[in-house]
Formats: sequence, C-alpha cells, structure tokens
Amino acid sequence: MPHYSPRTIQTITALALVFFCRNALAAGKPFVMRTRSTMRGCTVCRAPHFHDPTIVYYADTYADHYGLPRELIHAFITTESGWNPAATSNIYKNGQIVGHAMGLMQLLPGTAALHGVKHPYSIQDNIGGACLYLAQLMHEFHGDLRLVSASYFSGTHYSGPRGLRYSNAEVAHYVRTIRANYLWELSYHSNHLTR
Repeated sequence: MPHYSPRTIQTITALALVFFCRNALAAGKPFVMRTRSTMRGCTVCRAPHFHDPTIVYYADTYADHYGLPRELIHAFITTESGWNPAATSNIYKNGQIVGHAMGLMQLLPGTAALHGVKHPYSIQDNIGGACLYLAQLMHEFHGDLRLVSASYFSGTHYSGPRGLRYSNAEVAHYVRTIRANYLWELSYHSNHLTR
C-alpha cells in the first residue's frame, strides 16, 4: 500500500476544496428527492476505525480496484447509510414514492441492475456496484467531484445537462455533506493511519 506524504495530503485536500467550491451551489425547488434519516442526522463520521472491518475491507478494495480515493468511498458510505448495510430510503418524485434506495451506498434498483448488483443488501455487491458507478461518473465528469456527487444523488439526467448550475437545494446540501465527510476522512487518514 502506498504511503502519502503530508505534502500530497495537502494537495489532495486543496483539490477537494476546489472541487467543492461553495460558490457553485444554488438553492431551488427539488425535482427528484431522497429522504434519509441518516443524511439529516450524520454530517461527519467521527470514528471510522470502529466500523465493521468487512465493510472497510470491501470499500478499500473496490476503491483501489477502480482508482478512487478510499476516503471518498468512506464519505459516500457515511452520507448514504451511516455504515448500515440494511439501510433503505424512499425515493420521491413530484411528491410520490417511486422507489427505494438500498444498502450501504443506497443504490436504486435500476442503477443496481445496470451495474451488475444482484443482491443490493450484500456488502460486497453494493459497494462493488456503487464504486463502478462512481468510477463511470468520475470519467464522465472529468473528475469534478461536485458533479459526481450531484449525479450520484440525483442521476446524470439531472446534473449532467445542468452542469454546475443545478438549482436543487437538496442536491446542494448533499454535495456539501459529501464534501465535509470527504475532507474529514482525508484529515483523519492523514493524521491517524499509515497506509
């Protein structure tokens, strides 16, 4: 495993701040909404070293496999499910429940099927499919983590055409939450863990 120097961590952190520039966020009326009790209650993961080692293993393994930062995957898991593999959330469109997001990384049934996830509540399947999806979004949006986060939350049909002009308050809140969790993970791993 590579060991990142403090200078590299500072560079990554600075890039993360650029990617998540708050000036790009705007408020507006939501079109597609997800409600998650974990998202409202959990803004920052305080103790990742107490998480289930199986979840951490698969998160790190798939992050490495797809070339994604481990800390980013941890941030998505924290935001999406609070590290609960049995998490389920309602998906609303125009005030009506249209589906459920499932598992650690809250995959929608269509997204799960598209990325080969047969058992969305399985730790391995859920993280594997979500990391594949995130890697595709990273490629599509040229590594812009704001658009990757927004698209993961609302779908590329919403964020893709709008770019950074998305005007959904819930999407903006989600992007800020991912940013906060990612920066916390970067700080925690640079100060407490040796890779």
